[in-house]
Amino acid sequence: MEYIATIFDLNDIFQLNHANTILVGHDRFAVRLTKSFNRTEIKKIKKICDSLNKKVYVLVNKIFYDEELEQLKNYLQFLKNIDINGILFSDFSVFETAKAFHFENRCIFYHETLLRNIQDCLSYKKIGISKMVMTKDMHLNEILNLPESLINHVGLVVQGYFPIYYTKRKPLKNHIKKYHLDQSLLDNKNLYLKEATRNELYPLKENQNGMILFYHQPLSYYQFIDKISKKISFIIIDGIFSDFATVKKWLDAYYHKIENNQDIHENFDSFSTAFLLKKVGVK
Repeated sequence: MEYIATIFDLNDIFQLNHANTILVGHDRFAVRLTKSFNRTEIKKIKKICDSLNKKVYVLVNKIFYDEELEQLKNYLQFLKNIDINGILFSDFSVFETAKAFHFENRCIFYHETLLRNIQDCLSYKKIGISKMVMTKDMHLNEILNLPESLINHVGLVVQGYFPIYYTKRKPLKNHIKKYHLDQSLLDNKNLYLKEATRNELYPLKENQNGMILFYHQPLSYYQFIDKISKKISFIIIDGIFSDFATVKKWLDAYYHKIENNQDIHENFDSFSTAFLLKKVGVK
């Protein structure tokens, strides 16, 4: 099993003993980051991980405008030059640009809605996607019935907050401008959306890439991971809206459950299982 975890600082890498892959990114090219790392820092991360026999994946999952494609090309060339191990993408401009560099075998498809059943996975594998992250919409029965031919190509985000809405527009910035609110609100790392008819608080982030809204509960597949782990080749622990100590705790729990069938008494009962037990569109 490949254990992939996000970090908050370069020093976190040394403490994530059970992570064999580190996931990072830069906010010019990615959304949903625990922290934005510049090129110099990513080069350092790659050097550290090489010394520790770990891999580095880079999140390049924003939606790109045509005028941004030259910047994307330059960034992918940089990632190829430092021999990055993987690129997680959702916009196919990334995959097509990587093809031009003969680098598409490092691309991992990471979309929020487009990988929700076995046929989706088979279709994307057929067009040359070597790895893909199945969505929160993937039902447990679909996962358990994945054919042997897919096991080495698919994985899941198993722990962390998951997005439910992403727009390139900037509704928060427009709201602040319309109602003459303090512009510093945009720098607040603890922003939430509350609907008039619901009590839950939905975390959100907004930057130059647009706004992304998250479900009010973090995801957890811990109670089903003993079954799921037999059908996939990697898992992702996402620390957004959390901290390093929490990510490490989650990672250790999954590692011991999968590798040793050992529970380390973490309580995951209050977390969401998304659509793991309920098919999308079915009441």
